[in-house]
Amino acid sequence: MRRLSRPRSLRRRWWPILATTVVVLLLAAGIVVSVLPPGSGADSATPAPRPSGEGTAVVSTDASACGLPRGDQVIPSGPPAGEVTWQLVGYTAVPAAPTLYGPARIGEDGHRACFTHSPTGALFAAANILGMSSDPALQQAMTQHSAAATPGREAALQQLRLSGPAATNSGMQLRGFAVSSYTAQRATVRMAVGGGTSTTVGVLSLPLLWQEGDWKLEIPGDGTLASLASAAPDLTGFTPWSGA
Repeated sequence: MRRLSRPRSLRRRWWPILATTVVVLLLAAGIVVSVLPPGSGADSATPAPRPSGEGTAVVSTDASACGLPRGDQVIPSGPPAGEVTWQLVGYTAVPAAPTLYGPARIGEDGHRACFTHSPTGALFAAANILGMSSDPALQQAMTQHSAAATPGREAALQQLRLSGPAATNSGMQLRGFAVSSYTAQRATVRMAVGGGTSTTVGVLSLPLLWQEGDWKLEIPGDGTLASLASAAPDLTGFTPWSGA
């Protein structure tokens, strides 16, 4: 069963995707704004190679920090089974199944954490991280607590200290997913986002690490996710999945 709950009153505005360039998609979608500094343009979004230092991040196979069961280790080929509700975080509807996949912990500030050590848990983590990135009130907490301890996180935090949270009023929503790779230590989840009537979608390929008993976003060394973004003409290759 799918329900969309609204923990706060929000006025949503649906913006069509008007361009297919990486930078415009990121800015129009209002996603990963915590790691894409306000005022960034095409010059600052040039893809950068991943520095070798990122490979030294500590990963583990520890049990869930919230005691969640490890769950099914099969990569999902369809929408996750079970009771899934959808909640607005910022302007993005994100999935929740607290006892099945997570988030098992939602702080007083709205920060969402603790996902199962499984491919579906990684999917839920990626979707919730995307939502938190669309909310200026959660950008600091998301970067501090939902990003892996890497040089990229420190770069992103430095950008937040210098520029502050980025405001967004976008109505872009999750449209589909694909779990590209999965091991007990690492996962890559591709998230397709879109809005309006356009079939074009923006795609973020989010690398995750299992760290401190939870899935954490591995931010590239320059502190942005621009190099992980692309555009696609439609949802071919993705499992359609949306709460709005």
